[in-house]
Amino acid sequence: SQHRSRPLTQQLVDESDVLLVMERAHLQDLALRFSRTRGKAHLLSSVTGERKDLTDPISLGEEAYAVCYETLLAYLTEGYQHIVAMAEGASAPAKPRKRWPWQRR
Repeated sequence: SQHRSRPLTQQLVDESDVLLVMERAHLQDLALRFSRTRGKAHLLSSVTGERKDLTDPISLGEEAYAVCYETLLAYLTEGYQHIVAMAEGASAPAKPRKRWPWQRR
């Protein structure tokens, strides 16, 4: 992959229409570190009508990475129209909550 991570800066925040994070702690961190994140920063799961953290799988083993990948794919696929609407400045209707097949009850 050609993708390389880079540190988040105030300039990147200012240039972004939407900031999607995996955990509520990330939302809090963004609000503390950067100005002008209000209305831009959202928990990724919220694009599907959920409000739950998606734990970073680093150091958790192959199964945790697989679950994280499948969950990210589902959030991005199911929430795509919502993400586009947020980027365009409109509020998209909340999606109904659904349980994904790999989530444990």
